Amino acid sequence: MIFDFIFLILTLLASVSYLKNSYSAFLLLLFTILTNVWGICPTGSIKVYDWIFIVTILTILIGRSKCSHFWKVKTDPLGKVILYLFAYVVLAALISPIRGVESLQYSLMVARFDTFYLLYFVFRVIPLESIRKVLKPAIYLTLLNGVLYYLQYAGIFLMANSESMTDLEEARFNNIPVLTLALFYFFFLYKRNGKIKIFSLLFFGGILVGSQNRALILGVAVSVVIYIVLNYRKKLVERKTLIALILVGFLSSGVLAYRFSQKGSTGQGITSELELAYVMYSTGSYRLYDNQMVNNEGTLAFRFAMIFEKVDYLCQHPLSLIIGSGSYHEKSIATKKLPFVLGSKTEDGIAKIDTDDVALLSRLFRYGLLFIALYVFLIAKTLKMSYNNYNIASQIYFMILVCYIVWAICGDVFHRPQNFIPALCLMPYILKKSFYEKNRRILNA
Repeated sequence: MIFDFIFLILTLLASVSYLKNSYSAFLLLLFTILTNVWGICPTGSIKVYDWIFIVTILTILIGRSKCSHFWKVKTDPLGKVILYLFAYVVLAALISPIRGVESLQYSLMVARFDTFYLLYFVFRVIPLESIRKVLKPAIYLTLLNGVLYYLQYAGIFLMANSESMTDLEEARFNNIPVLTLALFYFFFLYKRNGKIKIFSLLFFGGILVGSQNRALILGVAVSVVIYIVLNYRKKLVERKTLIALILVGFLSSGVLAYRFSQKGSTGQGITSELELAYVMYSTGSYRLYDNQMVNNEGTLAFRFAMIFEKVDYLCQHPLSLIIGSGSYHEKSIATKKLPFVLGSKTEDGIAKIDTDDVALLSRLFRYGLLFIALYVFLIAKTLKMSYNNYNIASQIYFMILVCYIVWAICGDVFHRPQNFIPALCLMPYILKKSFYEKNRRILNA
């Protein structure tokens, strides 16, 4: 109860800060909620995504009351696509009871999971200077959060929701500080004090490697390599940055070698898991497995099996493949009747639809290829726009998106608020400066 009260106070303070145009305070409070009070406050009976939902509703109501142009998208292509996506989700929720899929109550509860994307309209009235002001305290708080993360490996558990992953011989912790990835990329692009850059890259890079999340590590590596290849001749990559990356790789070589080996896998290694995935795809043998394959055949093979099971079901129902099966709620009676065996493990058991293991899989099932096509268009458009804009906010966004695309097969990075809100916060600034400033002046008029 006490933790719910803390989050309630933070939610109200964030909303009041936005009302009073104290944008730096609003951003700091928003990320305080998102990070479980910088790693030290566990959630109560109300989950973080529900607090983010409440913040979203309150701030968009405040924004609309303050500005008649709050929803204006005529000159904003990104805002237009986000509104289309949200309208699609709401329409699916309203139609699901008519289709006999789910009750209206449960359908609307499902729709709230995508509401946080409307924070884009909240962020786009905030000047970039407010993000600059909040950067320093955010760095210090994330450094503190990172120290608490490292202490877990010494057996000192001060972080909220500390839980060792027990699927491997070596302990690993997935509760990395929320802003770790964004700050790693910030210091990768940082062009001032060399000692600060090297220390920060080692500190945040160590957290990323320490998570032993293979898809995350691979995503970071791919994003860094792509950025260096695309920009080295433009002299956007400093030599001390490369030195720091080499140090991170050298100091982490033991962990990386272990995690990407057969010994560091729950199965027989990445190669064998990919081979098994191909066999399951070509023969349909995924039907022979249950959730124990996570421990026997490996997590990667298990994720592919989940994908094949859902896609096979959709292919047998062509209309559902195109427009989605409907807004099934994980805890409803209708969902329990679905014929799925493979699913992510949650505190309530094995989930039929919702999963943190594969990006967009639950959205593909609920909303179909039309939604996925629209979403891919948004990601592709923002990726192109951020690459063509050389301000640091755009470049950080570009690297985060490249990492997420690689990471997507092993994590729901696009619809988990802790993952995507940092990127969403940067999204308005990937527009060309003159275009962004023009829109902000209109919205603040």
